[in-house]
Amino acid sequence: MPYFSEKTPRILKRMRTFVDDFTNNLFEIKMEQTIKGQGSESHPSSLEDGRVVTDFDKVRFCQSCGMPLTENVLGTNADGSKSEEYCIYCYQDSKFTTECTMEEMAGFCSQFVDEYNKHTGQNLSREEYKQMLLQFYPNLKRWKKQ
Repeated sequence: MPYFSEKTPRILKRMRTFVDDFTNNLFEIKMEQTIKGQGSESHPSSLEDGRVVTDFDKVRFCQSCGMPLTENVLGTNADGSKSEEYCIYCYQDSKFTTECTMEEMAGFCSQFVDEYNKHTGQNLSREEYKQMLLQFYPNLKRWKKQ
């Protein structure tokens, strides 16, 4: 099944929201960790250019798409409770919102390379970002079995 189908207009609207949430979550995590204590071993320290080095062991990521998780984007379990592992774009009512392969997910998420570059100070191409995601995704719960 192709990632986009007759639901494409609805999905495009969700993509815009996804980008906004992804950007806001990166900013929120950066600010929260900066406020908690720059420079300590358990918290980030500032670089000369103002970026924050994050202790990613403390950041939760969606176990499907890799989006940084904050309370406002947690997916839902069948009982309506919040999923602590998946975002609302990937997981609702204890089901994945889209059936896709890991490669399709990386292809979809690679379109957000500009947002990633903006928040990390990198200058990756879409293809480079996709390859990075394909290296990262096998560590996520959804893709470990593939």
